[in-house]
Amino acid sequence: MPLIIQSILVLKKKLWAPLPIPYEHWQKRLAETKPFLYIFDDTLIGFIELLPTGYIDCFYVKPEYQGNSVGKNLLIYVIKMAESNGIKTLTVNASIIVKPLFEKFNFVLKSKNEHRRGNEILINYTMSLSLI
Repeated sequence: MPLIIQSILVLKKKLWAPLPIPYEHWQKRLAETKPFLYIFDDTLIGFIELLPTGYIDCFYVKPEYQGNSVGKNLLIYVIKMAESNGIKTLTVNASIIVKPLFEKFNFVLKSKNEHRRGNEILINYTMSLSLI
């Protein structure tokens, strides 16, 4: 990956997830959302949340495991869980990095969103998938 792209990704990560990490907030949130974990060789390498509304949140794969079907398998699992729980539509606010994966699963682009963080504007994409 070119250095300029790596630099942009580091900046965006700092803007989306500033330090210090609010551990109490995340402990409470994770207790409520109960994310699906992808564990390989006793190492957490990815996770995804599916809210009862059908909203997909906190979709993450460690960089060294990206491109190895981890994200694909997490998304397949979430779609199956949604179907078995009677969820009719999945929605997500996808980053530019993961947007192509959602497109491969036939998620439809609904809007491009801009979020101001300090002097930066971060972009994500609201996408949805009908399960009916």
